Amino acid sequence: MKRKAKTGFTAGIENYFPSSMPRRRRRFLLVVSSFLILYVFLFISTQAGGFFTRARLSDYEAGKVAENDLILDREISYIDQEATDLKIAARVQLVRPIFEVEEDITQRSLSLLRGFVETVESTVSQRLPEETAILQIEAEYPGLFTSDQIRDILMVARSPFDLGICEDLLRRILRFGLVRFPDQWDQKESIIDIWRWRNGSREHEEVPLSELYTTENLEDRVREDLADLGVSAGFIPIYTNLLQVFAAANTFYDPDQTARNRERARQELSPVVVRLDPGERIVRKGFIVTEDDMEKILAIGNSSARFNLQGMLGIGFFMIALYLLTFWLLSSRYAGVRLKESQLYFILSVSVIYLVAAVLISELAPVPSWLPISVFFPTALVTMLLALLVSPRVAVNLGLVLSISLLLINRSNPFELVFAFFSGVAAAIVVLGADKRFELVRSTLYLVLAHIGIAAVIGFLGRLQPGQFMSLAGFAVLNSLFCSILNIGLLPFFEHILNIPTSFRLIELSDLNTPLFRRMLTLAPGTYSHSVSVANLAESAAREIGANSLLARVGAYYHDIGKIDQSEYFVENQPDNDNKHNELKPSLSAAVIKSHVKIGIEKARELKLPEEVIEIVAQHHGSGLINYFYVEALKSDGGTKPEDYSYNGVPPASREAAVVMLADTVEAATRTLANPTVAKLDKFIWKQIMSKFENHQLDNCDLTFKDLEKIKRTFVQILAGHFHTRIEYPEQKEGKEAVQ
Repeated sequence: MKRKAKTGFTAGIENYFPSSMPRRRRRFLLVVSSFLILYVFLFISTQAGGFFTRARLSDYEAGKVAENDLILDREISYIDQEATDLKIAARVQLVRPIFEVEEDITQRSLSLLRGFVETVESTVSQRLPEETAILQIEAEYPGLFTSDQIRDILMVARSPFDLGICEDLLRRILRFGLVRFPDQWDQKESIIDIWRWRNGSREHEEVPLSELYTTENLEDRVREDLADLGVSAGFIPIYTNLLQVFAAANTFYDPDQTARNRERARQELSPVVVRLDPGERIVRKGFIVTEDDMEKILAIGNSSARFNLQGMLGIGFFMIALYLLTFWLLSSRYAGVRLKESQLYFILSVSVIYLVAAVLISELAPVPSWLPISVFFPTALVTMLLALLVSPRVAVNLGLVLSISLLLINRSNPFELVFAFFSGVAAAIVVLGADKRFELVRSTLYLVLAHIGIAAVIGFLGRLQPGQFMSLAGFAVLNSLFCSILNIGLLPFFEHILNIPTSFRLIELSDLNTPLFRRMLTLAPGTYSHSVSVANLAESAAREIGANSLLARVGAYYHDIGKIDQSEYFVENQPDNDNKHNELKPSLSAAVIKSHVKIGIEKARELKLPEEVIEIVAQHHGSGLINYFYVEALKSDGGTKPEDYSYNGVPPASREAAVVMLADTVEAATRTLANPTVAKLDKFIWKQIMSKFENHQLDNCDLTFKDLEKIKRTFVQILAGHFHTRIEYPEQKEGKEAVQ
C-alpha cells in the first residue's frame, strides 16, 4: 500500500526545510531562522520602529489644541540644546586668558639695569667733574636719559640711598610679570592666568587685573612700591624714571593656548540632558500644545528613530543567552520528556508569535506606568497549550523564559515579569488532570481566581490606589477569560496539526463505536475480542507502573487493525477445523502473519493516529520469533534461519508499547491453558514475560524488574477473574455424576 504524504504542521515546515535534509541540520536552521526573524522584528520596533511613535506624534502641532493625551510609555532622555549652549558659554568664560612670562626678557632687562648701575657707581667713584661724568654716561647709554635725569641719578648715587633698590624692585616686578595687553584687547575677564618658570618647574597663577603690573600702570605701581619701601619722596620720581627705562614688558597673551583650553573645556562639558519618565503626561487633551511641549514631542520622535548600536548589541547578546536558557530548560533532563520535532517547531513558533505580539501591544497600547502591560499578554494561553500538548514541566519552563524575555520591552515596571510568570504557572497548574474538554471550562474559574490573587499581590506590593487595583483586577480577569476561551477553541486545531496524543484525543480514539471497530467486529470478531481484552490488561498494568494508561489502552485497541482485511489467517477468527495455514507452506504463513504489522502501520497513518499510537502498532511484536511456523519449517528444513521467521519490527521503545506487547502475548497464550488456577496463571504469565526479556524484546524500554512484577500481578488478578467461570467446583462435578 502506498504511504500517504505527511500533512499538518511538520509537513508545512518541511516545505522550507525538506525532510531529505539531516534532522540535526534542519533543527539548527529552524532555530537560526526563528532567532533572525525575532531579532529583525525587534530591530525594526526599537530602532526604525519609531514608525509607531511618529504615527502618533504627527497628530500634534504647536499652537493647536491636542485631541488626545500623550503619555510617555518609556524613559526618554534628550539634550536641551539651548540650555547646553548657555552652559558652554558660562564654562568658557571661566577659562582665564593665558599669559606667558618670557624669562629671556627678564634676564636681559635685569642685566641692562645692573650694567647701568655699575657704570654710574664707577663714574661716581672716579670723582669726575659732574659734566664729565654726565657725558661719560651718555656716551655709554646714549638716548636713554637726558642730562638732567643723569644728574639726578648721580645725585642719588652720591647719597646714602642705594641704586640697588631699583634692581631688587625690577626683579620682583619682572618675575611677577610685567603684562602688555594686545592692542585690540576685547576680553571682559577680571582675572588672567599667568604661566611662568620658577625653580625649574612650570607653574601658573590666576591674578586679578587690579594686582597686575602692566605697561599702562607701571609708573603708578612703582611709585606705590617705592613709597612702601620708605624711599624719600624726592627720590621716588628718579627711581620711577630709572625703572621705566629698563623695565621691558615680559608677559604676553597666548591666544593659541587660551583657545585650546577653552576648546578642551567645551569638549569636557557634558550637555544638559532632560529626562522624561515613563507615565509622564507630555500633552493633555483639550490644552494648547506649547513650544516646550513640541520640543519634548520632537525629542520622543528622534529617540524612537535614533540608531543605537550599543542597544542592538545588547539585544543580540540577551537573545543568545535567552535561547541558550531555553534549550537548557527544554532538554530531556529538565523538561522530563524528549521533545519531538513537531513539538520543537510548535514551541519556537509560539514563542516568536508571543514576543512579536508583546512588542506590538507595548508599542500600540497606551498603558499607564503603574499597570503591568503583561496583563494584556496571552502568557496563560501559551502555557495551557503547552501543558496539554507537551507537558506541564515544559509549560512552566517556557513560561519562565517568556517572562524573562519581557525585559526586551523597554518598560520599568518590575511587576510585568511577576504577572507574566505566575500567570503562566497558574495556567499550567489549573489544566493538570483534565481528561475531558468540559473540565477545561472548570479550569477557567480556577484561572480567574489565580489572576485575581496575583493582582492582589501586585496591588499590595505596588501600593496601588483602590481604583488602580480594581482596574488591574478587571484586566486580569479578562485576560484569564480570553486565554481560556482561546485555549478551548485552539486545542483541537493544534491536536490535529501536531498529531499529539492528548488525553482528550485519546478518549475520542478509545470510542469503539466507529466504522473501523464496527468493521473489525464484523470481519474479525476474535481480533476485536482479543483487542478489548488486551486493552483492559494494558491499561491496568500501565496504571500500576505509572505509565500513560490511556495511551496504552488506545494502542491496544489499534494494535491489530492490520488483521481486519485477512482475518481468516489468524487463529482467533478461525472456525473449528478450518485453518487456512494447513494449505500453506510455513514460510508463506509466516509472511502473512508478519504482514499484519505493516498493514496496521499503513492503516494507522491513513487514520492519522498519533505517532505514539503508531509506534505501539509497529512495536507490539518487536522483532520476536513466530515460533510455531519456525518449528514447522525446521521439520522440513533443518537449515531454516530464525531471522526469516521473525517480525521485522524493533523492540518497544516506550513503557506503553512494552506493556501492550506483554498484554498481547499473555492474553493470547493464556487462551491455551486448560483448567487455569491462580498459581498456574502466576507461573505461566511470569514465564511469558521472562521469555520476552530473555529474547531482548524489553531492552529499549525503561521497565524495571519491579515494574515487571507489578505487571505480572495485575495480569494474574485480571485473568483470574476472567477465567473464574471456567473453573470447575466440586459441587458441579457431583451434579454431573448424578446426571450421568
